[in-house]
Amino acid sequence: MQVNQAFDAVDIPRFLECFVEDGSMIGPRQTATGHAELAQWVEQTVSRPPHRHFTTNVVISPDPDAPDRATIRSHWLYVEYRDGAVVADGMGVYEDEVIRTASRWRVKRRLAIRDF
Repeated sequence: MQVNQAFDAVDIPRFLECFVEDGSMIGPRQTATGHAELAQWVEQTVSRPPHRHFTTNVVISPDPDAPDRATIRSHWLYVEYRDGAVVADGMGVYEDEVIRTASRWRVKRRLAIRDF
């Protein structure tokens, strides 16, 4: 899945492909449910300084009772480019619930928990 890459590139069609129609993203500052709200969230990032989300330590846990479901837990770091410097502006954990559709795995729910 290319959730963060599409988000940072403001590539709304590619971003929405990562989510089921009623998927949700819950962040430290905002919540969106459904493709219309998710698209609006991405559109709002145009006003931010140049930025990136980095994801590490990805652990995928299949649901033993439902082969078309899994959880993905990972660490994230958010940085912005301000006044000629890259500045860390938050880090935390993603807790993703994903489901397998006919075409690909998609996010049902992404929860971003901010550590600092």
